[in-house]
Amino acid sequence: MQENLSDTGISFCCVGRLVPAVRSISLAVAGIAGVKPGQFFDYDLLACSILAGGLLVLVVGINQFIEGNIVAIRVNKNSVWPLNKIQAFLETQVSPIRIAINNGDFPLIASLWFELDEAGEQLVCASHKSSKLVQKLELDNRCAFEVATNDAPYKGVRGVGSVELTQVDVEKVLPRLADRFLKGSNPQLVDWLSSRLEDEYLLRVKPQWISSWDYSSRMKA
Repeated sequence: MQENLSDTGISFCCVGRLVPAVRSISLAVAGIAGVKPGQFFDYDLLACSILAGGLLVLVVGINQFIEGNIVAIRVNKNSVWPLNKIQAFLETQVSPIRIAINNGDFPLIASLWFELDEAGEQLVCASHKSSKLVQKLELDNRCAFEVATNDAPYKGVRGVGSVELTQVDVEKVLPRLADRFLKGSNPQLVDWLSSRLEDEYLLRVKPQWISSWDYSSRMKA
């Protein structure tokens, strides 16, 4: 019976360290059950290690969740559209994205073909490795961006974020971009772009925040 009490005390010691509601009485239960100091220390250390490991996994997991762009795009409070309408606009609007980056005394603005990635969280563009845009982004990857209609009524999306330069999947994305914007109208240009794929970079724009505007109501005839 004493052995059973001791086992119960050891189990309660472990549970007490992991469950705040019973932590304050775990020492008393261990004493009543006759748990030896050495045993108590070993199992208390085990329980504390489990707790610390769990907290570490939680913290690292949340950090990766945030930094790994699993979190949906943060929409600015002044945006006239919610996130789902912003995403729908970016999926269907076929006009170049304008990207502004740091270029010393004055900003550099470039217009690029783009698509919204499958997760609806990144804007994906392409540019040649020798372009000034890519060279500057290698030094400072911060950017501002805008996608808007070219004709009235004017509406669009803008925001700020960071750019990841990568060549992963460029051979898949660049033909899609060409098809999206050219719609088969210029096969010679597509062939020329495809001939230099090894020197093309994808620019994955990761918005820090995004907003939208829509002047449709004030521009009605």
